[in-house]
Amino acid sequence: MKKIVLLFALLCLLSSAKAQLFCDTVITFARSAPPLNGVKIKTNLPFINGGEMPTIIIEGYNQGTMDPIGLIINFYISNGAFANTRVSSFGSYTPPVSLGNENNKVVIFLDSRDANQRFAIRAFAKGLSQDIPANYQGWSIVDEALPTGPYKVDVTYMNKFPGTVLFPGNGIWNSQGRIGLHTTSPAASLHIVAAATDTMAASGGAKLAAVLGNAYNEWTAFGGASGGRIRGSNEGYLVLETNNAGSNNKMYLNTASAGDIIMASGGGKVGIGTAAISSEHRLTVEGSIGARRVQVTSVKPWPDYVFGEDYTLTPLSETEKYVKANKHLPDMPSAKEVADKGIDLGEMNRKLLEKMEEMTLHMIRMQKKIDELEGKIQGKP
Repeated sequence: MKKIVLLFALLCLLSSAKAQLFCDTVITFARSAPPLNGVKIKTNLPFINGGEMPTIIIEGYNQGTMDPIGLIINFYISNGAFANTRVSSFGSYTPPVSLGNENNKVVIFLDSRDANQRFAIRAFAKGLSQDIPANYQGWSIVDEALPTGPYKVDVTYMNKFPGTVLFPGNGIWNSQGRIGLHTTSPAASLHIVAAATDTMAASGGAKLAAVLGNAYNEWTAFGGASGGRIRGSNEGYLVLETNNAGSNNKMYLNTASAGDIIMASGGGKVGIGTAAISSEHRLTVEGSIGARRVQVTSVKPWPDYVFGEDYTLTPLSETEKYVKANKHLPDMPSAKEVADKGIDLGEMNRKLLEKMEEMTLHMIRMQKKIDELEGKIQGKP
């Protein structure tokens, strides 16, 4: 009877060993010189389908970058390939991590060439056929590259936070996925508030809530990667463009708002269809302008003075002499002047009205003479 009880206890012990938790330190590592190839961890875990689903924890310090090391690596092997691979970080050291198969053993590769690195590896495994102590013994760490091949896989980093993450400087990443910088109450997916110290001399001492891009050819797109975009440079210019490849590449300004649009009120000038903006005009247009109405203000003096009692009307004989000599009316620009300088619409309308009013006075005088002559003719016997 005692032999039966002892045999049953031994079977239970073996069964417990097969399903044992492995949390002990598997191996430690310390190196002062930077590796030439990287850090390859050669395990004794067999590369077989469904044999293990371990949790491998690497903890330590990477003095080369002054970062704590905290990595949790998980994987599974199915259909002769790594599956469900993940690495999470609970430190600030996040080197590229890869898994490979060498001689039917799993290898872990840290693509790191930093000096003064120290860490320990512990592991947890339970419930599968290869979760046995022998597979977590005899590991080694060497300075070797990880050969490329069909069994190599780069492991994706992933961390999830179901609650709220607080940032230094009064920032937040809340449970709704909104990020606030210098505010803990973000009103949109990204809400940035300038701090009192966020001023730059290069911006004229203005507060800067955000800087987008660091070079003239770095764009920020809106509405998607093929949407409208904006860029600038340290030279001070700003470029705002619609996407030429879009199906609707118009630029809309206040199309749904009754607000005014104010441009160049600081003294600048505007060019349409040209970058060669005239230094003499606030608006330079290359091409035609279509409008239902154009109103020109501040045209002074308006030529009502022509009808004043003290206005000297140039005799038509003198006008005739001037026209023959100059091929244009007095006080009017020549064809060459118009070709060289263009015309001022307001001033030209003033001059044309002046000429019309002078012509009206001449016609009134001529009508009086005609009436006088007709009277004399009618008065003859």
